[in-house]
Amino acid sequence: MLYEIYNRLMEPILPDMKIEASCQGLWWTCVTSLIGTGIAMTYQDRLGKTWQNPENLPLHEVAQWIYDWDLRKCTFAMAAINACWNNAAALKKNFKGRVKYNSAIHTGLTQFVTENLALGKVVVSVGHFPFLDSLEHDNLYILEKTSHQLKDLPDTACEEILPKADIALITGSSFVNKSAPRLLALAEKAYTILLGPSTPLFPGLSQFGVNKIIGGGLVLNAEEVQRMVRNSAGGELFFSNVYSRVEIDFDASLRADPNRTTDELA
Repeated sequence: MLYEIYNRLMEPILPDMKIEASCQGLWWTCVTSLIGTGIAMTYQDRLGKTWQNPENLPLHEVAQWIYDWDLRKCTFAMAAINACWNNAAALKKNFKGRVKYNSAIHTGLTQFVTENLALGKVVVSVGHFPFLDSLEHDNLYILEKTSHQLKDLPDTACEEILPKADIALITGSSFVNKSAPRLLALAEKAYTILLGPSTPLFPGLSQFGVNKIIGGGLVLNAEEVQRMVRNSAGGELFFSNVYSRVEIDFDASLRADPNRTTDELA
């Protein structure tokens, strides 16, 4: 079901909580509420006639924009949802210390992908991530909506390519355009990693086939992040001292407590 995962993400958002600040930059959109600050990738789509300024609106109301098909509204919605899940209190409650902060994204992923390719595994990446630039292999497939490199395939190839994957890397921005549910279904046989700050740090993702999150975001200084977003900061935002890159291994959480089921993670 398309909306099941979004319905689950919406459940804990209280209707009386207001958005204190929001901004949309060239690359990222940021929403701050009393409980935390969320980030999502900006989609350069039209803004419909029904669009409103998110500031001072209820967080729950803006989060419900995720059911819209105006992707710029969906960007605000996903940032609002992430404000609920991607904060220190939620991480402590939902993962009980099983979180790695400031992970070495590129180094670790390059090694992980290289090792698996050497073992003959098929690696499919939905999104062209910078660490993939140095890798060439017949079993490496990169699907990219706005392809700029010859080795990239169009994202529409996902229906054929993703079911072949042993390892699937999926951009968190797929939650904004609502392709995430279908991508996760296509990758159901793969070891699946969600990448990037648009990813909600939601423990129930394990029930949708996610094994790991890398590069999900914990904002440490909301005002500075808002300033950087307004001034069109790109990837450099996530290697600054105002943002912590979060790594969560769902499989490790289960191994740490073998009596704990994926249902209990939700």
